[in-house]
Amino acid sequence: MPLAQNLEPQINSAATYFPISARSDKSNEFDWEIVNRFFVSELFSISANDKKLAQFQLRCREHFINKLSDPAMWDVVEKIYFSKYSIKNIAPEMQIFSGSWSEDANPAPANRIVNVLMTLLDTLHLKPPADAKLNFIEKEIRTAFQAEFKPEKSAIKGQALLPYLPPLAEVFRADLHYLLSKQHYFLAHLSHLLRFYVFIYTCQIALSINSWKDGEPQKLKDCYFILDNEKASKERSMLRERGCKQVEKGIESLFPVLAMNESLQEKEPGILPLWALYPELTDDVLSRLVKYAVAFAADRDLNFDPANITTVDEAILALLDLSKRQFNKGETRSAAGNKFINFTKSALCSNFTRTRGSAGKVFVIDQEYLLLLTNLAIGEQGKLRLHELIIEFQMRGVFFDRESQTALVEFYERLGNVERLSDSGDAVYVKATI
Repeated sequence: MPLAQNLEPQINSAATYFPISARSDKSNEFDWEIVNRFFVSELFSISANDKKLAQFQLRCREHFINKLSDPAMWDVVEKIYFSKYSIKNIAPEMQIFSGSWSEDANPAPANRIVNVLMTLLDTLHLKPPADAKLNFIEKEIRTAFQAEFKPEKSAIKGQALLPYLPPLAEVFRADLHYLLSKQHYFLAHLSHLLRFYVFIYTCQIALSINSWKDGEPQKLKDCYFILDNEKASKERSMLRERGCKQVEKGIESLFPVLAMNESLQEKEPGILPLWALYPELTDDVLSRLVKYAVAFAADRDLNFDPANITTVDEAILALLDLSKRQFNKGETRSAAGNKFINFTKSALCSNFTRTRGSAGKVFVIDQEYLLLLTNLAIGEQGKLRLHELIIEFQMRGVFFDRESQTALVEFYERLGNVERLSDSGDAVYVKATI
């Protein structure tokens, strides 16, 4: 049965499907180097801590001294690869050397981000690519690494059975597979990939959070961006109506809806998205839902009259309304709600948000992310027609209006990766840069 056996008010938590906490600034200080470490650890089912990494360094030293004619050469190897953690750039799996645990390090925020990313990947675990182009020393280090760090069972517990956004999960998996086939590009752009997808996930879940009655999302919602060198005006209606402002509005509902969704379910075998839970709720659970709503309202000191609730739909709507109202201005949890909203905007969205005059806040893709997105969208095909590329962008949650599409072509022409077969727009091809 999908509904929890004991429905009773509890501490608000949205951790299964969203990484932001409403507790304190410290709990949302994301170190993206540590995010890389945790993500690669989960992806390849290997784990490490500073103690294990130090032990590996000693074993690596023994391995090299046995092979080198001059043992003093180890000091050079150690300086190049270990002193500044450059070892992490040898191969994708060695990104577990990213970041360092100091006494004041706080891994919990990074761990939450990776847990949410793993809901997109579900049970996907990959083997490190074997065809790395490495020099002799790097090959020896990698050989020693593979002998020391064997794949093991994932340590993450209570993973969600379903991604909240299946269409985004599909392209994330495909992009990750492609990026791993370009190992040096993976190493250079892993943080960008993860930041981009965490941001797009934030936008898309904010846009769809109140559409749980519609069932499983079949495609991503329209969300419009501009290039970082573009000007924007309030006359660009798509930016104004289907851009940053609608996402910020949706963010206000994220914590209340996700927290209520979690409170309705058992943690094991895994939390379901509300759109998947809802169809499973039949009329025989109505009285339990109403009883829970009464108890929740009393616990949060909210006015509530259950008399008019006669269907499961009405009960779910009432519970979500109560969950949202607990964060209203003047309520005891209003500060926590505001923290969640502000942290979400600053920690996850600020890299992609700008204020542009009369247009107000808009979402922006800068050149670095645009090139990454272009290469991911084109993938192994080498080149795509412009309109095909635009569709691939939309599959990744990035929409451009006509003015931005014109600016996009101009950007590619300056870059030199446009191929024109005629004056027709359909004959404009964009080539990958890797």
